[in-house]
Amino acid sequence: MFDDKFYRKVPTTTNLDEWQSIIDETLDYAPAEERPGERHVERVPVYTKDVNRTNSSGENKNLVRFENPGDRDVGSFEHGIDVRELPPHTLYNPETDQDDLNGGYGRFGIFGYLKYPVWLIDRYVPDSETQSTRQKTHEDIREDSALSSNGGHNGKTAAKRDYVSVLRGKIDRYGWDKSQCELWFKNDIKCKNLSKQQIKDYIADAIRAENAKGRIEWPTDHDVLQLLKDDNKEDVSLLNTTNAETGNQTRFVRSLIPMMYKYNETGKTQEYCLYNTKVTTHQGIDKAHEAMSEMIEKDINLVLEFADQVYLNRRRYGQDHQPCKASYRVTQKINQDTEINKIVEYPD
Repeated sequence: MFDDKFYRKVPTTTNLDEWQSIIDETLDYAPAEERPGERHVERVPVYTKDVNRTNSSGENKNLVRFENPGDRDVGSFEHGIDVRELPPHTLYNPETDQDDLNGGYGRFGIFGYLKYPVWLIDRYVPDSETQSTRQKTHEDIREDSALSSNGGHNGKTAAKRDYVSVLRGKIDRYGWDKSQCELWFKNDIKCKNLSKQQIKDYIADAIRAENAKGRIEWPTDHDVLQLLKDDNKEDVSLLNTTNAETGNQTRFVRSLIPMMYKYNETGKTQEYCLYNTKVTTHQGIDKAHEAMSEMIEKDINLVLEFADQVYLNRRRYGQDHQPCKASYRVTQKINQDTEINKIVEYPD
């Protein structure tokens, strides 16, 4: 929520006399974070154009954004600096003798849009005393630091694919087992927004993906849609067969109503393209696809039987006969319903 008492006008130079009171306030409201493998040096104003965000090839140096780029809305930034919010942070790279931006990439597009030439930066340096035993290289520290800064901060948090992709790299480099992955989540990164179940699922996905490497390719929805577009099959619908072999009907049932609308509109057979994002063997893909194909046939037969039964019962009981309807509701409206949490007829 915007509260102008927490916002300060952005100075246009790096003159510390103009910034010191702002820096002091931000340190009071948002002290620098402590993260394994790095040590906070200072919070200082810098010219945004001078912050190193790319490598020697001009590529973005953000190591941990696979799902989304970390973009931020202009939002409150147009009001100036919110002294309650952590600034972007850099980590000194001893190999290049440069401070690399390592958290806050999404904000730099906003600084350019709003023509802010200067902003605060938290500067960090590698710290062997706090470095985890799992942080073998500078890249490990950078990855962990970047994920931590997106693990419970304002703006776009790291997505599942971000965590899984970084973890897969660790497993590939160091042969981590499940216990090492758990220790990484527990001790090496900050992930306040993740539940224990999410962490468990992310680890399982990363290990499964590494086990499947070299045998199975797992495309994203976007990848498959692009393949269909390239093959002039844009009318074909996607259908993920993951867990179909266990009887999971959720994905097909979710597509059923749109499919029927499209069929009624065109009269043409509606086609699906099957793909899978979980199984790790060739046989597993075949089994899942076969299960989904059988599920489609079985469920369509159910729809046809349902339609026949509705037709017969309307002839028997009249056209007003409905196969289903909303008949009851739970009373929930305090000061309006006479008694709360009671089943009553709907509509009243």
